Amino acid sequence: MLLPFDIMSIDFCVSQLTVYALVLVLSLNFYVSQLKFFILQYLIWSRPSKDLPCFVLHVKV
Repeated sequence: MLLPFDIMSIDFCVSQLTVYALVLVLSLNFYVSQLKFFILQYLIWSRPSKDLPCFVLHVKV
């Protein structure tokens, strides 16, 4: 009688961990994209405009 409950709770824990992992990955992707945006803004404002096309091309690749 105890075994099915243990299997169900293990499945529940695995699904919860999967959800947490997905949320973590999505939030990390969001923060990385925000960081890239801020770095790009910083480079746009701090460097001469002649360096910009090379940097944008490098980011797109």
